[in-house]
Amino acid sequence: SLCRAMGADLVIAVDLNSDLLGRHLKPLLVKLPDQPTSPDTPADSVLSRIQSRVAQLSFTSSKSHPAPAMLDVLASSINIMQVLITRSRLAGDPADVMITPQLANLGLMEFHQASVAIEAGRRAVEEALPLIQTRLKDVQ
Repeated sequence: SLCRAMGADLVIAVDLNSDLLGRHLKPLLVKLPDQPTSPDTPADSVLSRIQSRVAQLSFTSSKSHPAPAMLDVLASSINIMQVLITRSRLAGDPADVMITPQLANLGLMEFHQASVAIEAGRRAVEEALPLIQTRLKDVQ
């Protein structure tokens, strides 16, 4: 909204939260046999994704699937809040182009992996480049 207020003709947003949900659960995901897989399934709903992933968790003390640590639960809660705030703000004032680098494999304090984040950003921009070029032509 600030960019538009300042007179921007084209707004390009970068969503660093796009794949945060389920970050800590990804190694534990297992396809359930009774889970519907049709394209009509409301898989885009945040609630349905959360419910399906929680149903796949194993809260046993086995070494292969340990219960999540307290900090993992807290981090996941904060991630959910961040994603919902981001989606809410973008729904109210959507960008013309959205760039969404896949950064779920990076932790909050993993600054030493900057090259991984930069490469993910580069790939995301390359994917969005045709749309950016199209939108720039429309603005001119």
